[in-house]
Amino acid sequence: MNLEEVNKLLQNGEKIDVEFKESKDALTKDIYDSVCSFNNRNGGHILLGVNDKRKIVGVNPDKVDKIIKEFTTSINNSQKIYPPLYLVPVKKIATQKVAQTVARNVAQTVARNVAQTVARKTAYEKAELIAFIKERIRKNNKITRQAIADAAGVSKKTIERYIKKIDNLKYVGRGSNGHWEINDKNR
Repeated sequence: MNLEEVNKLLQNGEKIDVEFKESKDALTKDIYDSVCSFNNRNGGHILLGVNDKRKIVGVNPDKVDKIIKEFTTSINNSQKIYPPLYLVPVKKIATQKVAQTVARNVAQTVARNVAQTVARKTAYEKAELIAFIKERIRKNNKITRQAIADAAGVSKKTIERYIKKIDNLKYVGRGSNGHWEINDKNR
C-alpha cells in the first residue's frame, strides 16, 4: 500500500473494511474488535494515527515499533484472537503528523521511510512465517499446505515458496498418506 492508496482510504472514510484508530502512543482495546470483524469477513485496513473525522493525528515515532510488535504478538496469540491471524506485511506509512495534501518533498521522504521500514521488517516477517510453518507442522505432521496457508492468512503458493526455504524440512511419502519431518538437531 502506498501513500496514494492511504489517501484514497482517508477520503472514502470508514467502511465495513476500513477502520481509523487514533492510537498515538498505544493500541486502543477496540482495535481487536476490528481485527476479529475483519477476520470473519474478507479482511480490511486499519489505519493508526487517524481519528474518526479522517484527520491524520500521527503516531508517536518513538512508539511505532512497540505498537507494531504488540499488535503482531497479540494477533498471533490464540488466547486473544482465534484462529491466530498472520499479517503480511505490516507497513509504516507515516510516523508524524502529515497533511492530506502532501508536498512533493514530504511525499518522497515518507515513501523513502516506508521503503526502509519495509526492508527492515521483511527479514523479521520471513523468519516469523517460517517459524509459524514449523510450529504448525510440529503440531500436526500430516497438515496440508492449504491448511497452513489458511491458518497463516496467506496463499498456498506463498506457503510453498517458504517451505522450499526450510532446509531441515521434508515431506515423506505421497499425497494424504505422507507426512512432514523436521530434522532439528539443536532442538
